[in-house]
Amino acid sequence: MDGELDRRTYDVLRLVEQHGPIGSIRLVDLMHRHGYSIQDRTVRLVLSDLDERGLTAKVPGKGRTLTDRGERELRHGD
Repeated sequence: MDGELDRRTYDVLRLVEQHGPIGSIRLVDLMHRHGYSIQDRTVRLVLSDLDERGLTAKVPGKGRTLTDRGERELRHGD
């Protein structure tokens, strides 16, 4: 993903903020509950992209959490 983040990506960030640290399996479940038809592989790719952008970070054995930069993006970019 280049440039601007899309609505789905902001929804992922919101869920990471609300439930983090969170793993991809739980995140897929929550995305389904929010009306998304999304596969585990796609969520892992989105999370990998967010890691590369510095918006999320891995918490060993627990999943992802928002970084300070991710929190700022969620507040100001959406």
